[in-house]
Amino acid sequence: MKRSRILQAGAEALAVGGIADLDPNQIAATVDLKPSSLRYYFKNREALAEAIYLERLEEVGEGFDRVRDSRSLQEAVETLCRIEIDHWAQESEGQSSRKPQFGEVRTLSKERRSRVGARFEQVLRQANELFASHDVEIPDEMPFLPAQILLENLFWIPAWIDHFSEWEFPKAASDLARVLCDGIAQEGASFEWERIEDAGSNPGSDIGRVDGFLRTATQLVCERGYRGTSIDEIAARLGLTKGSFYHHNSEKIALVQQCFEESYERLSHLQREASVRFREPLDRIATVVGSIISIQMRQEMPIIRSSALPGLPRDLRMSIIGKAAPLDRWFVAELVAAHRLGQATDVDPFIAAQYLAVGANSSYDLARLYRCEPNERNIALVMERLFGGFAI
Repeated sequence: MKRSRILQAGAEALAVGGIADLDPNQIAATVDLKPSSLRYYFKNREALAEAIYLERLEEVGEGFDRVRDSRSLQEAVETLCRIEIDHWAQESEGQSSRKPQFGEVRTLSKERRSRVGARFEQVLRQANELFASHDVEIPDEMPFLPAQILLENLFWIPAWIDHFSEWEFPKAASDLARVLCDGIAQEGASFEWERIEDAGSNPGSDIGRVDGFLRTATQLVCERGYRGTSIDEIAARLGLTKGSFYHHNSEKIALVQQCFEESYERLSHLQREASVRFREPLDRIATVVGSIISIQMRQEMPIIRSSALPGLPRDLRMSIIGKAAPLDRWFVAELVAAHRLGQATDVDPFIAAQYLAVGANSSYDLARLYRCEPNERNIALVMERLFGGFAI
């Protein structure tokens, strides 16, 4: 019972911040325990964070057990979406502790990260079992592709569901399930796209050491999150001293802020270029999404994902979220235009935009964690799933 209360209090702290915000003394006070009593259950904040993540994955696994006998894939996926939305509703009403996002897992020690990763892979396999029971083809080259897209979208629900009123929750779950199962493109719709190269994705474009700091910091934030990115490691990867870092940068937080701003500028560049090159909205969307997938899978200078936000100081986090709004709006506008022309699904364009962004960015983990090569075939497979859904 005490362990459960500690996990609930820890999950609350982890959901609003990062692992660094897991203050054992404060959590002990929250559950009316002495700090020494808390350490009986969890020796340090990393041990507590690992237990919180494992419990969260256990809950997700139970969700897949619950939908095992669903009549259709869409029914199963919609139920999974409703479970996550219901969790969020209970949290907002104070009836349940908040669920942590997984962005901070990468800041754990290698041993703890491996254990959480192994449990996450078990959940991916549960998702694959669900797909297999509904005759979904799983590509040999990317065996966790559909599962990764599904889980990333389930975990991202709390980031956008507060844009909807409670009475809209059933339709929000239905729309997300529809776009996951059927993709964003209308049946029979075709599109063409071009990969847009950006300066950040080409190592040869770097001029001067400042660009090297930006690239290295971006890589580390994507790999280990904000808290897991240290000045020592940035300098070490560049073969420099810590003093050299401070000669070119005022502080780590300023460099990380620049990394986010650079990522958003690169996304804006992709959207501008796609808008110039193509007239059809579905072609524009495909060009931006395909270019993102290519950048993320190559990992040379990935676009920083929103899952890296939880570890940031709150003021910086809110500022960065605000700067992402125009990028989201572009996707929504293009999806509305595509639907008007009979090219795209009629699901809520805001939800479809979230789905596209999350799905495209998930290709980073497919390449980094599961060694999926950034070749034309694999990029096309991700595109097929996002535009055609699981049931292609």
